[in-house]
Amino acid sequence: MRRGEVFGLRWSSIFFDQDRILVRSSLIRHGENSPKSKSSTRYIQMLPRVRDELLKQRDRVKLRSEYVFPNREWKALNGNWVTKVLWPRIVKRAEVPYGPLMQTRHTYATLMLQKGAPIDWLQKQMGHRNLQMLIRHYWRWINPGELSREALARLETVRSPSIQPHPDATPSHFKAVSESKTS
Repeated sequence: MRRGEVFGLRWSSIFFDQDRILVRSSLIRHGENSPKSKSSTRYIQMLPRVRDELLKQRDRVKLRSEYVFPNREWKALNGNWVTKVLWPRIVKRAEVPYGPLMQTRHTYATLMLQKGAPIDWLQKQMGHRNLQMLIRHYWRWINPGELSREALARLETVRSPSIQPHPDATPSHFKAVSESKTS
């Protein structure tokens, strides 16, 4: 999810019974808005860990706010404050190298692709209009150049009972050309 989509996430958009999150709004500097593009309005499948963490967050918030991640007054977070003040504190406390908050979205995409997530599934999860966006942004991080032994072993298991030509080995446009030459 984009950071504005996370900041504007409401409990009414989380469906624990279906393991889905409905992304339908985004919190921007001057209030709430629709997501970035038409394809950004979407359902996201919750991974089990995300579901577990959201259930913990629900217990912490005790539904005192319509927002999943409210501020201390139970209202929407200020995105600027999160990005410039809170995020650096979180990174320092976690003792990991600093990276901008928006980098977490890219890290998620890269890790999902490296773990074998179907690219079309990830495209929908991230709200991209087409596969080209994912390929353009993440290919250099997921293209190994050479396959791992595990990947090679998986490919080795692909076997055909017998090599047979495609059912339509002679495409129709070739048939039409050859028939016109014989007539």
